[in-house]
Amino acid sequence: MRIIMSKAAILSVVIIGFLTNAVESEIAGSNKQTPHTQNLDPSQVGLWEGPYAWPVVAIHAFLLPTGKVLHYSAPGHLLNPKSYLWDPETWEFTPAPVNRPLFCSGHTFMADGRLMVTGGTGPAPPMEFRGIKDTHLFDPFS
Repeated sequence: MRIIMSKAAILSVVIIGFLTNAVESEIAGSNKQTPHTQNLDPSQVGLWEGPYAWPVVAIHAFLLPTGKVLHYSAPGHLLNPKSYLWDPETWEFTPAPVNRPLFCSGHTFMADGRLMVTGGTGPAPPMEFRGIKDTHLFDPFS
């Protein structure tokens, strides 16, 4: 088998490898703060926490103009797709019912703030995946 990679793909692999090695060396080398981490105020630069339990594995997620996050389920839920609206301020998950599997769909925000989702992957026995010809609009303001 012959594998062909573009120059950009090779460069990406090299950069990711370099950064991974640098981070691993930094972690293994010491626990002390570096000039990059000392005196940082989490209210100014943010703070990583978690992981947190969500109702589904969010394969696709979208930060909406309202500040909430729409996300929908992984391919394991093809027969019973799940979609939720998450409010990061209250940590509440509200079901956002969808009647079709949206895994592997395309998406874009429209000028009015609605999210347009096209396609998806539907199950076709025995465990073959076929594209679906649907278009959905999600209006975060309604």
